[in-house]
Amino acid sequence: MSKKIAIIGGGNLGTAIAEGLIKSKFCKATDITVTKRNITTLKELAGKGVTVTCDNAAAVRSSDLVILAIKPFQVSDVVNGFKKELTAKHILVSVVTGVLISDIESIIKKKLPVFRAMPNTAIAIQESMTCIGVTNASEAQTTYVKDLFSTLGKVTMIDEKLMDAATVLGACGTAFAMRYIRANIQGGIEIGFDAVTANLIAAQTVKG
Repeated sequence: MSKKIAIIGGGNLGTAIAEGLIKSKFCKATDITVTKRNITTLKELAGKGVTVTCDNAAAVRSSDLVILAIKPFQVSDVVNGFKKELTAKHILVSVVTGVLISDIESIIKKKLPVFRAMPNTAIAIQESMTCIGVTNASEAQTTYVKDLFSTLGKVTMIDEKLMDAATVLGACGTAFAMRYIRANIQGGIEIGFDAVTANLIAAQTVKG
């Protein structure tokens, strides 16, 4: 029996996760609920069968796995708004930058499996490098969360204290790679290529 998944936060990351889970067939679209204040921006997901709502508590109540995909400054208010709905059946996954597992635990005040996952922007094309830290989870729960993020790219389990370093290596690393590509393109133009050709050569070289 597949788990019901609630994604709290229908921004770029939350929708990318939902889209990836659907494309990879990890679960059915009807098993996913995505929340956002303005659900009109989630029409495309709704058209695929995803439940969209502005009611976080209802989404959590009807789910088994909760993915927290909001801004760091929203965490306290949002989690306090649905924490009463969390029960022993729930797994909580935070993809919120800079928020520790202990921060989440101090709000929910319940002993639940809590994961902290750090995907990078390539999650939108199912090529993320996702680092995951965890507490209070069984082997089966850990495997499930790893399998979920494995449908969105590569996964590695790390000690949470290394999460900041992982951000530099796996997330900021994307920016360094883009800077390298841009420098290559500029260099190509300077030695005589037109912009389109320089772009093609630089991008394909890095891809290769």
